[in-house]
Amino acid sequence: LSGKIDQRDFVIMRDSMLVLTNINLKYTTIQAYSSNLANKVPQYAFQNKEHLSSIILPDSTIEIEDCAFQHCYNLTNIELPSTITRIGKAVFGNCNNLANINLPTQLKIIDYSAFSSCYSLASIDLPETVTTIGYDAFSVCTKLTNINLSDSLIKIG
Repeated sequence: LSGKIDQRDFVIMRDSMLVLTNINLKYTTIQAYSSNLANKVPQYAFQNKEHLSSIILPDSTIEIEDCAFQHCYNLTNIELPSTITRIGKAVFGNCNNLANINLPTQLKIIDYSAFSSCYSLASIDLPETVTTIGYDAFSVCTKLTNINLSDSLIKIG
């Protein structure tokens, strides 16, 4: 895809493209629409897309809102641009096959339950910019054995 997209396009991808497995949004720009702000992946954008395995987000993305990829059981690959500053609540909750993720270099906030029940996640490196990790951010990540915390970290929980 290329060009401008907004919340309506995310709804179509989520609700009408039932077996969508790979999405490349790198050359798109997320526009504001209704209560959804520009450059933010909307709340529930891909929630329950059980066939989704790979996604590339636009370079201009600054935030992933709550539950955007929750219950994407087969998600194994996601490319996040360095511009993202916040990963919202339960964004990757129950992404059972997400084994690794490169967090954005400008990331500041990992919200409540952001990676909860990511059973395959084994290790995560937090960028130096992370200041806040929400309660249960990595709960029930049964293979997670290593988290490298940043010196900038102010709050956990």
